[in-house]
Amino acid sequence: MIEELLKNIENIEECIFRTIRSNVFKFKKEEMQFLNNFGDEIEKSKELAIRIGKDAFNNFDSSLRSIAILVNLRNLYVLLAIKIQDESNKTFLDGIISERGENAQLESIVKIIIDFKPAIKKLKRQYDEYLELENSNSIFEETKIDKNEILLYLNKSLTELSNETTIPQQEKEKLIIVYKEVIKEVEKKQTNWQKVLGFFNVMAIALTIYTSVPTVMQDLRKAYSEVTKGVNIFSEKKEFKIKVLDNQSIKLIEEVNQS
Repeated sequence: MIEELLKNIENIEECIFRTIRSNVFKFKKEEMQFLNNFGDEIEKSKELAIRIGKDAFNNFDSSLRSIAILVNLRNLYVLLAIKIQDESNKTFLDGIISERGENAQLESIVKIIIDFKPAIKKLKRQYDEYLELENSNSIFEETKIDKNEILLYLNKSLTELSNETTIPQQEKEKLIIVYKEVIKEVEKKQTNWQKVLGFFNVMAIALTIYTSVPTVMQDLRKAYSEVTKGVNIFSEKKEFKIKVLDNQSIKLIEEVNQS
């Protein structure tokens, strides 16, 4: 739905540009219908923003108010409707000459559309992330996951890693970056638990080659165990993909749900 809104907004923008360049209105019935229904489309987008969260809604609503896109596109629709009424033999605007004052109004509306498009694109990114998180966490029961316990063990393991002298400094620095990433993810209000498990995989694989760090591994396993308490063993998804960031590249690690 957001993609369709963005596509239609860009289509209106192009129609206005064509009109300004040629001094002839280039609006078809589809564009008129979109302009007439624009308020309804915005309301649907606001409902999606509410679903994503308070911050997403406030940002989108603030953009709507500051840019005044609703009023200006409604004014554009009124202008076009008057043009159609003046040309009783026309069912759409394609060939009606635009006047100088009207072009100035169109130029102003184009600027408003350009200012508004980033808000739609941002909402789309937020909604895509929301859907990804919702899908990723579909096999987890978050009420069974104690974030405080996870963070306790992760920070203990990180401290032990930082004090460890048997791991080469370069490798240690890489591991510390991963630790901080997983801690940051756990601290989020909406945690992507599949991503967290993916980070555990990266850390565990890297640490297994160092046999002299049992305490680091012990607390890491405890943190991992706290996360897996939230896995719903009755979920139909017994296998799932985990997206993790490792050395600035995205990897997919297959993790099998263990009861």
